[in-house]
Amino acid sequence: MLRQAIRNLQEGIEPTRPDVNADGHIPTMAGDVIVHCPGSEADHLDWQKKFANLVGQIVSETKFLSANERSHEIELRVKSVLAGGDL
Repeated sequence: MLRQAIRNLQEGIEPTRPDVNADGHIPTMAGDVIVHCPGSEADHLDWQKKFANLVGQIVSETKFLSANERSHEIELRVKSVLAGGDL
């Protein structure tokens, strides 16, 4: 794959570039989402796995928002999930 990309570049074919977010930056998945999960459900491993996967999905879905909008949207969605008990 890398060799083909190098050959393409040598032939004048530009490599694909990652999409940028609303701030003009390449979004990353690096960051922490810290959530207080009260209740006995949070102690169960299955619940933790489902919740972690859901938070990861939320983080991925919001990657093209600006940094401030993204943090706010992640917080809103996670709180909504916890309030709704959809796990």
